[in-house]
This record gives sequence, structure tokens and C-alpha cells, in this order.
Amino acid sequence: MAQFTERAIMDAFVRLLDQMPLDKITVRDIITECGISRNTFYYHYGDVYALLEALLKQEMQMLRAKHCPEDTWYDDLRTIFTHISQNRRRVYHIYHSINHGILTQYLFQATEGLFLEYVRQAAEGLDAAEEDLRFICFSYQSMFMGMLLDWLRRGMKGEPVDFLERAQRLLLGNTRRMLEANAGNPAAGAEN
Repeated sequence: MAQFTERAIMDAFVRLLDQMPLDKITVRDIITECGISRNTFYYHYGDVYALLEALLKQEMQMLRAKHCPEDTWYDDLRTIFTHISQNRRRVYHIYHSINHGILTQYLFQATEGLFLEYVRQAAEGLDAAEEDLRFICFSYQSMFMGMLLDWLRRGMKGEPVDFLERAQRLLLGNTRRMLEANAGNPAAGAEN
């Protein structure tokens, strides 16, 4: 019964999020939409932002479940970008809320493992420091986050997957060369 109630609350929240900005949605809106009491809502979720975090975690799990053994990091990242595009109104309403940091945190969590896997594959056989690999991973995450946030800021024109494909062609393909140039010299940039 608890899962059914949580599903009803989540579904009502998603319907509302598709219609209005996050910071305009109240607990009263949610309980009216799904026909439950205020106490029932608070039994499951502390507030609207706790519900948002639960929604984002659920979506991350759903996206991870789509992963197939033959999928590459790029396939998984493309799945995330496609999901964002397919739910652009919802994402737009979260982004334009007071607390859009939750969306940013979610996207960083969703992409960290993917980029780290890619960077580690590019570094295979090289003497690369772990902190350098993590720095490159963070740099790629930041780049993609910046592109996505700019896409949202500009009114979501075009497809975010196009950014991914361009970045793969122009930037990510150079990761191995960048690592080779710095292999065995993790302190090369520290002296400057």
C-alpha cells in the first residue's frame, strides 16, 4: 500500500511539474491532485524538495536500468541527454525554480561514473595519476553541465544530444593524446 501511495504522489507531482515551475507547486497542489491527506503526504515525504530528490533518484535508477552490457559510456550519456530532451518541460520547470541546484547535483551524479569510465579507458596502459584522471572527468562533467545549463537558459532550442555528438568529435577524441602528453608527469602543471 505504501508503494502505491508513493507512486500516486510521484505521478501527481510529475503531472504538476509538467504544467508549472517547481517553486509554484505546493503540498496542497499535490494532495489535491492525487486525492490524499496532508498527513499521508508528510508520512512519505518531508516536503516538495524531498519529493523532487526522490523523483530524480528514481529517474537515475531508471536510466541505469536501461544500460546494456554492450553499451559504452557514450551510449549511456546519450540516453541521459535524450531523457532530458524528452522531458524538457519538466526539466525547464525544475531549472527555473529557486533551488535548481538539485538538478545540477543530479546531473553531476548521473555522469560521474560515465566520464570516469571513459577517461580510464583512454588512460589504459599509461602512467596517469588517479587525481589527473578525476580532474579530467570533472572537467568533462563541468563542460557538459555548462552546455546543458546554457541550453536551458536559451529556451532549450535544438537538441542536447547534438552538443554531445559535437563534443565527442571535437574534444573527447583527444583525451588519449592529452594523457599521453602528461603520462608519468602528474606534477607538470603544478609548478606553473
